[in-house]
Amino acid sequence: MPLVESVAHAAAVAHVGSHALGATVVADEIRWQITQLTEVDREILRQLPALGTARSGPLGPGLLTQGILATTIRELQSAVDA
Repeated sequence: MPLVESVAHAAAVAHVGSHALGATVVADEIRWQITQLTEVDREILRQLPALGTARSGPLGPGLLTQGILATTIRELQSAVDA
């Protein structure tokens, strides 16, 4: 049984590691895309309401205002404003 537990643990560690790697790749892709925005693009995106402040629309209260999605959207909105 210890061998089976060791194999299961190794598989779990690899699985969790793949999530971390995936998050890093996504973060790098987002940073790259932000650098590719023109000033016109930024101005258009600045017209969107801050996450959770509008009562309607996809950026209003709801699932996007929670968890990792909220964190990502807020980081994007901050980067566009910078």
